[in-house]
Amino acid sequence: MGKGKLILVGSSNPTKINAVKQAFHLVYPKIKFKVVGKDVSSGVSDQPMGEKETFLGANNRVLGLLKDEANYYVGIEGGCCFIDKKLYAFAWVITRDDKKVGCGKTSLFQLPRKIQNLVEKIDFKTVKIKKSDQAINLLLPKSYDEYLAGLTKKNRHELRRKKRKFDKENTSYKLEESKEQDIFEIFISQHKTSKGEKGNFMTDMVESYFKNLLNLEGWKIYYTNTDNGVISTAFCYENENGCYLYNSSRDKEFDYINPGIILYDLIIQKLIEREMNFFDFLKGTERYKYDLGGDSVQLYDLIMEL
Repeated sequence: MGKGKLILVGSSNPTKINAVKQAFHLVYPKIKFKVVGKDVSSGVSDQPMGEKETFLGANNRVLGLLKDEANYYVGIEGGCCFIDKKLYAFAWVITRDDKKVGCGKTSLFQLPRKIQNLVEKIDFKTVKIKKSDQAINLLLPKSYDEYLAGLTKKNRHELRRKKRKFDKENTSYKLEESKEQDIFEIFISQHKTSKGEKGNFMTDMVESYFKNLLNLEGWKIYYTNTDNGVISTAFCYENENGCYLYNSSRDKEFDYINPGIILYDLIIQKLIEREMNFFDFLKGTERYKYDLGGDSVQLYDLIMEL
């Protein structure tokens, strides 16, 4: 196999596109792939039910791609089925090139009873899916060097320049994480001193909400501990797969050395060390998220008329 293989995915759903990227990277780590999603009709209902309809949806997605030239074509369709009066979710995946066709089905996982009750009541013809906001997600490679190599030349140069500038102002600093009250108070204080909507956002009620979140499993505050104290914080949720950046704050006195960017870079390094899969910047298309290597993920609103 040569370099620069093109993979077409029969969907614009970023979850499916990212899954294909990760799968091909795991199987062929030394080969570069360009993965492109295309809107094609599945020819089945918005929520396929049963093996036959779900398989048909995946196959139709592949067939809808064949008029375009590519090295690989992938169709993914998620479906549901009832087994012993319990609702399960699964997916069919079909991959083909110019010679072979491969078919695979994921394992089943049972959906919560509340979801099952909803599914049993819904006439799926009333379900509408509407494009909403965009989120920015960074898929993490196996090493920090590989991460840097994946940035554009300009963004890599800018990140290194900002790190050098930060180093000159701070002879020693490190990334730390905490659920303690003193760090929480710094996060809140920095947030409230922000200008505009960000500062106005942190009302007493919102502060109480964040405090309750921090008491739950998985929630934490990352912060940069420097010669000048704590100058940037990131309020995050983390599980075994990755980290979600829910909110952040910084000491505006040090904006000239980009404390937020440095903090995110340190978090990315830490997540890669822990062999995490992603760093999700969540909603918002701020420029810095792309500069740090993030890709847009389309979000959708699910509108159901019962």
